Order: sequence, then C-alpha cells, then structure tokens
Amino acid sequence: MSPAFRNRTALVFVAGLALRLAFVAFEPATGPRGDERTWLTLALEWVAAPPFSFDPLESPLLFYPPLHPYLVGFAATFGGGLVAVKVVQALLSALLIPAVASIGRRTFDPRVGLAAAAATAVYPTLVWYSAHFWSEPLFLVLLWWGLERALAADDEGRRGAAVASGALLGLATLTREVPLYFVPLLGLWMLGRRDRASLARALALVAATTVVVAPWTFRNWVCFGALVPVSTMGGRALWEGNTLGDRGELYAEHDRIACEEGLVAAYRHVVCEGLRSIRERQL
Repeated sequence: MSPAFRNRTALVFVAGLALRLAFVAFEPATGPRGDERTWLTLALEWVAAPPFSFDPLESPLLFYPPLHPYLVGFAATFGGGLVAVKVVQALLSALLIPAVASIGRRTFDPRVGLAAAAATAVYPTLVWYSAHFWSEPLFLVLLWWGLERALAADDEGRRGAAVASGALLGLATLTREVPLYFVPLLGLWMLGRRDRASLARALALVAATTVVVAPWTFRNWVCFGALVPVSTMGGRALWEGNTLGDRGELYAEHDRIACEEGLVAAYRHVVCEGLRSIRERQL
C-alpha cells in the first residue's frame, strides 16, 4: 500500500467519521422504531440489568445473537447512556470506510478503492445507522474487515492475516449468524493456490472462527441443553431463505411451536424444514 493511498484513505475516514458524529449531534429527536426496540430491550434488560448484569450464563438470550446487545449494554452502562452508544456506532460505521478502500484496491486498483471509500463515507443509509440502535454498523465493519484480512492472507501469504480474518468473521457471526456458513466456503476458496501454505491459512481461518464462536455455542448447551451454534434465529433464517412458501405462514408456524414447546423445539423444526426446502429445490 502506497503512502499516498494510505493518506487519502485516512482523510476520507476522518471526513466520514465527522459526518457521522455531526449526524449524531444534530439529528432531530426521534424514538426507537422497528427492531431498535428489540435491541434496546435485549441490551438494557436482558444483558445489562440485574439479575443478568452481563453474565451470559444468566441471560435468557437464545433467539437473538449476543454481540450487539452486549455492545449496546456495555456502552450505555459504562459510557453514560444511549448517546455513548451512538458515538460508538458512529466510530464503527466509519471504520467500514478503510476496509472498503482496501478491498477495492486489492480487487481492482487504488482509484476504485478510494471511490468506493468515498461512497461509503457519505452513503445516507450508513450515516443514518450511526444514530440508531441497529446491528448493521457492528456487523458490517466486522464482516468487511474479515473479508479484507482474508484477501490479505491470500495476496501476501500471511497466516496471521488468516487468523485475524477468522476471528473477525467469528465476531460477525456472533452479531448475525450468516457468516458462520460462509466461512467454510471462504476456506475452500483459499485452497485455490494448491500448496501447503494455502492449506495452513485456510485451516487457520476456520480454526480462528471456531475458537471465537465455540464459547457461546457451549454456553447454549449448558444453559438450554441444545446444540445451537449461535442463536435459534439462524434456523428460522435458513428456512426463510430457502422456502418458496409464504413468509408470514413460516413465522406463524415457528411462533406457534416456540409458544407450545419452546425455542429449542422450534429451532429444530425450522432447521429440518430449511434443509428439506434445500433438497426439494435441487430436484
């Protein structure tokens, strides 16, 4: 990476961060909408408040992934309130800018990287997320930096970059479960150079993801007696993403089983239905 590219990326990052902080400061007062209510409840009542007080073994979290509620809970509790959460999210959102710049540079050229970074810096939806309590800022920065480190590992042959990629993708998985199922495919992609070093990097990436995710998987086993890698939402998403049926009916069936038999039973049902839908669509 040339000094000129690094300096220009830094300027775009500073501009994007300033824009996000300004939006946090000057956005007209609003109340939580949609999933914001859910995330705030999870963070302030299911994670941070007594009797849970950040203890994962006491928290009832199972349907939702844990990382975003814990981030909001920590920032609000130790930062002095919800404004601190917005500042943290503004920083996270701005950190997406250099990740996009680096990926653009690696996959195309420096001009593309800087153009993509500039678009990321001013993209209205990304700026808006900074002042609201959604998981997108955290998820996107972890996902894109995870992919950036994977590209670095492949380009430069560095196992440490593969470990960093796996760890970041593991944290992204604890924010939203989808990357967990992408990591093995990324590992297979890294084998494309067909040498022992690429095998080592691929194994390092998958192992790092496993190390990050496994403690929460073990917690789910201890607390709920079920093998749930991250959250039961992942099972519903698997079915939702592969069925040709009506989404409303799918939600209703999941919620009925969850009310009658519990979240674990609902999770097992929707995973089976999701796998069945995948098989049927191959025929």
